[in-house]
Amino acid sequence: MAKNPIPPMRSSRLPLSRLHELPVELRPGTKIFLSGPYWAGKTALVSHLLTERLGINEPVLSPTYGYYREYPGNIKHFDLTRLPDYASFAHMGFEEYFDDSDAIVLVEWPEILSGKIVPDLLIQIELVDNDLREYRLFDRLDDADFLDRYADSVDHLGV
Repeated sequence: MAKNPIPPMRSSRLPLSRLHELPVELRPGTKIFLSGPYWAGKTALVSHLLTERLGINEPVLSPTYGYYREYPGNIKHFDLTRLPDYASFAHMGFEEYFDDSDAIVLVEWPEILSGKIVPDLLIQIELVDNDLREYRLFDRLDDADFLDRYADSVDHLGV
């Protein structure tokens, strides 16, 4: 019997120009997973978080073809869309980056990590129209049912 969808803890419908209103806190040790379809704005959100909130003064680009980029301040940015499974991720040695309690880790296309690595915050992005996005935030620190919500969100994606 399938579970009923559990409503997200927080939801915001914002145009890309108002990302500063999204309630995301970045601190050492934080692991943030960003999920959504192509062109939903995952990299745009990562760029905003790094440049506007953390003051990174360099272009923030999608690491799609290299899987990983590192930025000053012990910030790691992954795009796992091209990796077929967790074994490939582990074989490349990426697991160790998630053990660094001083790092901020942001992961686009995190679905292959399901059941292996649990984020502190999962952000699901839905494209509403060209500029408007629906952001659903599942926060492990504030949500006693986080693991159930996270599992349901991954099930929803068909992973």
